[in-house]
Amino acid sequence: MYKTTLVSLALIAGPALAQCDQDTLVAHYRLQPAAQPAQELTLVRQGNRVALHWPAKGITERWTRTRNGLLQLERLFEQHQRGIEYQPDEIAARSGERLWQLKHQLITQTALEALPLVRQEGEGCDLHHDRAQGDTKLVWLDGLSLLETLSAPHQQLSLVSVQTGDEEVSNWMDHWDSYQLTDYADIGDNEQDPLLSKMINQGFPRRPARVQGHHHGHEH
Repeated sequence: MYKTTLVSLALIAGPALAQCDQDTLVAHYRLQPAAQPAQELTLVRQGNRVALHWPAKGITERWTRTRNGLLQLERLFEQHQRGIEYQPDEIAARSGERLWQLKHQLITQTALEALPLVRQEGEGCDLHHDRAQGDTKLVWLDGLSLLETLSAPHQQLSLVSVQTGDEEVSNWMDHWDSYQLTDYADIGDNEQDPLLSKMINQGFPRRPARVQGHHHGHEH
């Protein structure tokens, strides 16, 4: 089962996969929450930036980790080609490395290592781990720092495809770079703006509050 999946990933990703290019990739997932419709999720990594795109909602969260380890967030809205920008002092104080891991690889390192290793196969870029405990099981692609599958009591996450390399990633990031951004602190001062007014009416505070982003993946 695992070898077949890895072969298919190599065919999709091409030569870059052999280089373990874990910081420049696009991974497409299928998320199946319990008793809810399945969702599609696209994870895009580009160095110190990572984006989580929800196609059905038309919403993207793009996170940037600064040189001193602080996090910045952009919430991007496909329909409006607009976004809201959150500065590091508007991100939850507890975020740091754990939140970055959750966005970057959809699971914290603590949660990953808490699951006992059942089997290890392959080597180098093809190394993958089968971990499980109770009702929680996962397959971890070590060379890409990427979940292949995660099965937990309340959700199932499956990797559909992955591409690595600058061109594929740049297509996504350049598109989002074109969006007009508004600082979160200025939302309350722009109530005449149709998008910002809509966001206020949907419950966004008029002044900064500490945010953590949407919860997804697995964390301890």
